[in-house]
Amino acid sequence: MKVNRATFRVDAVLFDVVLFVVFLLFTVTSLHYSKTAKQFPLPVSVMGSIFVFLLLLCDLFPPIRKALPFVSHKGYGAVQASGAQTVVTNQGADETSVESGEHPLQPREWLRVLRIVLWLMVMIIVMPYIGYLATAGCSVFFLTWFEGRLKWWKSLLSAVVTVLVFYLIFSLFLQLR
Repeated sequence: MKVNRATFRVDAVLFDVVLFVVFLLFTVTSLHYSKTAKQFPLPVSVMGSIFVFLLLLCDLFPPIRKALPFVSHKGYGAVQASGAQTVVTNQGADETSVESGEHPLQPREWLRVLRIVLWLMVMIIVMPYIGYLATAGCSVFFLTWFEGRLKWWKSLLSAVVTVLVFYLIFSLFLQLR
């Protein structure tokens, strides 16, 4: 006997929870900045927290997705869960239906996601000691070199351009120090 019912994916919910915690950490960290310095990170982290919370709700309770059509999965390892159905066999094993197009993350992909989260955590920890610009440059360099598999000189060029753009925007244009 097969029963179709909408279910949530545990891997998507776990990822949403981790991302929500990261945005909350950014929010709490930016609350300790000076009034001028928190004008950019605080709104971004608060909005990110709200959006990830809505995504978490949609992943936990799939019927909510109909009420929030603007919340969807896009990008690396993403799955559109709106049409996902789970087939429950009489043995009790859950199998994702082929028609839904849903493909859960493989262990290798989970390791990549975990490494990216660890890079973000290292960035948060190191930032107070070496500064925002140096942290941003190092993060872009290492993420594009190790995770993006770019050649070292392309990663270095990306990091330098990122630091220059951040310097122009935050130090010269907005005069945040």
